Amino acid sequence: MVSNQKPDPILRFHDLLPDLVITEPGASTYERFHALPATVREAFRAAGLSHALAASGFHLTVLLGAVMVVGRSAAKPLRWGLALGAMALFLLLAGPQPSVVRAVAMGAVAFVVQESGRRVKPLGVLLLCTLVMLLA
Repeated sequence: MVSNQKPDPILRFHDLLPDLVITEPGASTYERFHALPATVREAFRAAGLSHALAASGFHLTVLLGAVMVVGRSAAKPLRWGLALGAMALFLLLAGPQPSVVRAVAMGAVAFVVQESGRRVKPLGVLLLCTLVMLLA
């Protein structure tokens, strides 16, 4: 019997990094944290970095900022592709949790505003994303 299902991209990452425990994309941050080996969790706690295990807007900001620095001298279509690809990859790897979706939406709006040559106003971006998420 031939399956019509596409291969799960998360499982492909697991094939590349078999020692890394990756849970289902929709799993909560709590479940992801507890899926990690105890030694890894304890190492993060001991280093004071346990907060880094939860997906947040800060992580996307760092990723998107790095991508924008790398692509700043590139042509506009390439910059857009890099930024949208980074946000899509972040969403895929972190899972569609509300905080992740909000971070990606805010990152996308801020990127579009910045690319249009206007000054990014964080409160305006937050309010627009909140409105869009409430209407969706």
